[in-house]
Amino acid sequence: MSTLKVENIQNLAGEDKFTRKFVATLNPSGTNLVETSIPTWANEIVITCSDIGTSIASANLLVRIGQDTVESSGYKGTQTAIGVSNSSGSANFASYWSPITWSATTDLFSGEIRIRRHFSNKWILTAICSKTNSAYTVIFSGEKTITGNLNLLQLSHTNGNFAGGASLS
Repeated sequence: MSTLKVENIQNLAGEDKFTRKFVATLNPSGTNLVETSIPTWANEIVITCSDIGTSIASANLLVRIGQDTVESSGYKGTQTAIGVSNSSGSANFASYWSPITWSATTDLFSGEIRIRRHFSNKWILTAICSKTNSAYTVIFSGEKTITGNLNLLQLSHTNGNFAGGASLS
């Protein structure tokens, strides 16, 4: 069984001089992974993934945030893919962030997704994920201002179920 691990959430600047750590392990099975216990002092969320796949081809990983409920609008971001068969391509997103796109059920992705507080309730997402079974890399960045304190992170996808993968450290 594979896992997604949310870790290394740091305290707000000036609150104290110690780095606080919040860790949640999400097992990628089914269609939807939700973490609802993100503390209000969170300043950064790092999501690492290793060989994460999907059961249906042509699916996007969807990342959404919010306070108590997932916000489904106001996301800004661009995804660019670099690989052997395509030198570049991009897509814009408004109702979610999408740092990974699967084109086949055999696609497996590994990489890192970072969500950082820019100021107040504005969050910036950056991601670099590579397709581990071919020379293909996805670079993503975007921003989102939420209506309250971030305490909810949702990982889902457009089609099928999460499949495959190895445990993460």
